[in-house]
Amino acid sequence: MSEVQCDNSRSNAASLGCGTLILIALIVLFFGNTDLTPLQNEVASLRKEVEVLQRQQRETHALLETIVLHIDPKPRDEGTAPPIETTKP
Repeated sequence: MSEVQCDNSRSNAASLGCGTLILIALIVLFFGNTDLTPLQNEVASLRKEVEVLQRQQRETHALLETIVLHIDPKPRDEGTAPPIETTKP
């Protein structure tokens, strides 16, 4: 009888499971970034800047509402613009 040989080149390849990949990621996380202080400081600084911008946006919005009330003191529904007045020549 003749012996049939198959090409099993893929059967010898190593494969990593999800658990192994997660373990590798955790090792890199624990030992790769030993000093996160500069990054944490930058994130804290950005959060403060966002808070300042949000406060300024609220103040600007309140100022615009005040200006609109001085221009058109009639109360309107939220989100509607005052009517456009046209002058006829």
